[in-house]
Amino acid sequence: MILVVVLVVSGCGPASAPATDEPAFGPTFARDSAMAAIWTEGEPMPALDWSEEDLTPQDLVGSSTIRYTAGEWAVTVVYPIVAPDLTVYQVDIGNSASGLTWSGEVDAQFASLGSISGFMEQGHGIPVMFTAQKPVPGYENVPLIQNVVKDKSYQPVIDLLFTVSLLGRPFAAPPGIPAERLKILQEAFYKAMHDNEAIKISQKAGRPLDYVSGEDAQKMAKSILEVSPQVVKLVKEAYGVK
Repeated sequence: MILVVVLVVSGCGPASAPATDEPAFGPTFARDSAMAAIWTEGEPMPALDWSEEDLTPQDLVGSSTIRYTAGEWAVTVVYPIVAPDLTVYQVDIGNSASGLTWSGEVDAQFASLGSISGFMEQGHGIPVMFTAQKPVPGYENVPLIQNVVKDKSYQPVIDLLFTVSLLGRPFAAPPGIPAERLKILQEAFYKAMHDNEAIKISQKAGRPLDYVSGEDAQKMAKSILEVSPQVVKLVKEAYGVK
């Protein structure tokens, strides 16, 4: 199972990919995503030299307000202080020369590729990052998580995400199942996952099959249960959990 972070811009038409080298999350990315979404289709958006001002009240806890200005453009981004992929950015755009105003939200969703591919194909969201070990066919230009996260201290967290991604939605039998019965079930599952007709149906539905053996799945599950306290701490920090 491939996991993907999808950008969703609401309050306007189909989302467009922002022309930015900034990280995949943050108020700057929300600003550029909203600007790219409202820009006239077919016309390249010029590079703007933004100035930044923090308008967050000193006594306000749990939320930030950033105002960006560039020439006649002014963009205000308001967002809660939570985990990046849980953040919804409120963006207000104004142009003093044309009188244009726009308000909307920029959101990022973390989901499996199979469950959200139709949503992306309809133009409602664009992928900004994949949790996969190799480029995803059709999305070769979208970065992988290991290309985005440069801090090596988070490598154990990435490894954990890979494990969860590969494990997918496993089928499990109860403890103490007779070995002969377990073998029959595992062999039947293998044959079903490699059946040509089943593969054709999954491909037609846009839900590719990715077989993981019972032995490998058991090792993965065991590794998740044995995650070190340090990795648990990093995961909690990433999601804003105490």
